[in-house]
Amino acid sequence: MSKHTILSGFLGVALMAFAACSNEREEAKQNDVNALQDIAFKVDFEGYNADGQKSGTRTAGNDVLAEGQGIDLGDGLLADYTLKYDAQEVSPVQTRAQANSTYTMLVFDTATKAFKGEMKGSVSAGGFVPDKSSPAITLAAGKYDFVLFNNKFTRNGNNLTVARADASTAFFGRTTQDIATATNKPTVSFSLKRPAARIKIKVNSSLVPGTGLKAKLEGINPNDVPASATYNAATGTWTTAAGAPMLANLTFPAAQKVGNAYTTISNEGVIVLMSTEVSKLKLTFTAGMIYNVNLLNKVFTFNNGLTLEPNKSYELNVNLNFGGHQYLFTDGSVGGFDKSGRKTPAALVVDKAKRIAIALTDARDPHYGAEVTWCERNLYGTQCNGKSTPELSYALTQPFYITSGYNETWEARYSTPTIGLKAHSTRFRAFKIAAEYTPGAGTPSSWRWFLPSYSDWKAAFGMLGFGDTSQVKDAKQRYSWNGSFVDKLFKQAGGQTILNKHYWTSTEYQTTKAGTVNPTVDGMAWYSQIKGANAHVRPFIKF
Repeated sequence: MSKHTILSGFLGVALMAFAACSNEREEAKQNDVNALQDIAFKVDFEGYNADGQKSGTRTAGNDVLAEGQGIDLGDGLLADYTLKYDAQEVSPVQTRAQANSTYTMLVFDTATKAFKGEMKGSVSAGGFVPDKSSPAITLAAGKYDFVLFNNKFTRNGNNLTVARADASTAFFGRTTQDIATATNKPTVSFSLKRPAARIKIKVNSSLVPGTGLKAKLEGINPNDVPASATYNAATGTWTTAAGAPMLANLTFPAAQKVGNAYTTISNEGVIVLMSTEVSKLKLTFTAGMIYNVNLLNKVFTFNNGLTLEPNKSYELNVNLNFGGHQYLFTDGSVGGFDKSGRKTPAALVVDKAKRIAIALTDARDPHYGAEVTWCERNLYGTQCNGKSTPELSYALTQPFYITSGYNETWEARYSTPTIGLKAHSTRFRAFKIAAEYTPGAGTPSSWRWFLPSYSDWKAAFGMLGFGDTSQVKDAKQRYSWNGSFVDKLFKQAGGQTILNKHYWTSTEYQTTKAGTVNPTVDGMAWYSQIKGANAHVRPFIKF
């Protein structure tokens, strides 16, 4: 066989092989997927906690993510807190608004992370609609990562950066999809979520509602809270940039009674980027009153290390309690209730500044019992106090007539010249049994108990039952307080209730009458009685 014949044979075989390969490549090319034309893109928007991680969905007690107890805020205020996932909230209005944004889709080879192309478009009718001007992305059979994000992100190559200010309106999603052939018409579905975390503040109190509450949530240090975060679209990983100052002002509506507590939830939700550390935040009250304590500048931090997650909504429950009630003990010391029983309480402090306390039990007359007259019969029509108020309201509001029962019990100059000292006078039964009250063995003999005045009881009203003393201006009106809690304060220390009784005061009214008070579970009222009426006596002490 000639060399020419052999060469011709080899060329023929080569040409046939080349033609076969070309046909295979052409066939494969025809099976490639044109992402612009051959793929359907479905899009939905996840609400906060849409993955089911929300309050009430797990076993009770297991949904607490962070907590702190017994934080001393000063002035007797104690705070506990728990951080939980909030209830799921999906906002259709916000979802529709996001459809007006412009979107970009990136495609990467899952195995090699090689960039395969991008398409711009919009979201409409539950799907991503590529712009017709977008270049086609041709994908051979294989597995790909599809990343969709809106124009709140700034793209630099594979890096997508979002600022804290845009975190609540930025949406992104990632889907890994096997692509086979164009004839299969694959569908790629996105669930878009925020790179943000939201925190709402709930303030709870067990005894009285807080009023006029305002607060701020901020970073402990200027650079503690991330200012931006960057998503690597190729690898699906996040990094955060340096922090920047953050301050979110919060307002609260009027508290509502929910079960046995008063609750109010901040009108605003605080938006931060995912990866924010809770331990680097602090809550500061900027206004409000609770338990008759001004909340201004009361602040606490969170000792728990917890990183906030993307697209999660959290509820920070702040429970404010009052631990400022103090007892005067028989050894002369003052402090909180001693559950150990090592100390014996004798009185409840009602005025810390003036060092005045109220006895735990009523005084009794050895001859007349629990109820006595203010004075003896021949003094019913005689002015006995140096300051006899012409109007009962004056003894609550006018400095000249606001006196303390200590003076009217123990100082002769606070009586008219013919009356003198009332403390041990048999002519003044209410004053005498108050001054000679003995709560129990071991009480110092130097203690001076006295018959309290209108204003002394006003201090007790504010301190013990969290009544609003600024409202107490007139007699014959009942002012609300937490009487059931007051009752507990006395009874837990082995004392006697003051509820539903009429008590004498040292305040004298228009010569023939004396002031009385009537504490009940709902409030306290200031009245008067003729001096010959019978009423109880609850001594106070200046310590």
